[in-house]
Amino acid sequence: MVIPSKLLGTVEDILLETVEPPLPECVVRAIPIGKASGEKVLLVYHPASWNRPHMTLYKDGRYYRRGNFRAVLMREREVEAAYAARRATCGQGLGNTTSDEIVLRDTQAGISPAARAK
Repeated sequence: MVIPSKLLGTVEDILLETVEPPLPECVVRAIPIGKASGEKVLLVYHPASWNRPHMTLYKDGRYYRRGNFRAVLMREREVEAAYAARRATCGQGLGNTTSDEIVLRDTQAGISPAARAK
């Protein structure tokens, strides 16, 4: 499949604009699968986030978790547990800084989510 040049930016824009809080790391790449054919596959890599849970802003405003092959809608208790885990771990090595303060500070400094992960 030939991947249109604008598709990579479009996919990244959708992921960055429809998820709250923003994903700390999201990589979108076109990976060649043949030397002569010019065919590529679209790779979207998003490792487990330190700032979860993330809510979708597109259409439903719900929380999902990863399944093996699909996104699974989270139940209320799962969302509660994810927020509790974030509160318990986000300040490790950061004093009393909250994850929202980290995202705000990075945004104000012009640090992209991908750059923060490096």
